[in-house]
Amino acid sequence: MKGNFEKFSISYDAESEDLAKHKINAKDLGEAISAMSDLLNEATLIYTKGGADLELMVTTPAKKGSIIVDFLVLAKTPGALEVLKYLGFTTAGAAATVPTIFQIIKKLKNRKISSITIETNKNTATIHTDDGDIPCDAKLAEMVGNKKIRDSLHKIVQAPLHNKPHAKFKVLDEQHEAIAVVDENRIDDFSPLPKGSLEEITVDNEHLNISFAQVNFDSSKGWKIILPNGEEKSALMKDVSFLSKVKANQQAFKKGDLYEAKLRITTTSRPIRSTILYEVIEITRHWVKKEERII
Repeated sequence: MKGNFEKFSISYDAESEDLAKHKINAKDLGEAISAMSDLLNEATLIYTKGGADLELMVTTPAKKGSIIVDFLVLAKTPGALEVLKYLGFTTAGAAATVPTIFQIIKKLKNRKISSITIETNKNTATIHTDDGDIPCDAKLAEMVGNKKIRDSLHKIVQAPLHNKPHAKFKVLDEQHEAIAVVDENRIDDFSPLPKGSLEEITVDNEHLNISFAQVNFDSSKGWKIILPNGEEKSALMKDVSFLSKVKANQQAFKKGDLYEAKLRITTTSRPIRSTILYEVIEITRHWVKKEERII
């Protein structure tokens, strides 16, 4: 077989009338297999920003005497299989400290996610809940807060085992050794995300050349900046030192001058609408003649 590939399996077990006899509802299993494809596609989009492609195949159908489904994932582009480590479907080449989506969902303990803050420059994130915060890898946080991924995990893990006594879901490696296990008391952690409950906060720190379209000598509010692409944005002036110098040199200040600035851009995405907050953290250079510089 050409290309990189990875094999893994999922298994279902419970002391129920059907699973105890190695049977499973055909619709549940079919939806679980379909959801596995949806899960991999959506997670790959997040992990590679749309730059990779995977193909999922069922290599052995679920047959009598076994509720183990074998999958083969073929990478159509280099590095695409890395996403499997985040999903917890492989341990190949993964350090012991690499977290998985199964581990993060277990930490959540079915708590409602109120928001997710992502520091894109640091590749770190914080998942905020009503009962505390959970630090996390940025891409993994995106996956945990992604409705399509959570719906897929629900169909894969919870739906086939819901209300079945002593239920257990496993992810198995190529040798059918367990690499992830969800016990009966954690099955319901894999419920879908509640509708309209989550906001995602992304923080980008940029170092850009800007000019000012509007100023306010007396407040951090009321400022407007012009970005390198020509867009005009309202912004908060957080550089107290610059604000003081501007106030002291009102006559010399020119709105059209070019400045080098550190910006913090916070994007808050909600189910209904999104907002973007621009903050000028520090003015680092004034691009004019030395004798005309404010800083």
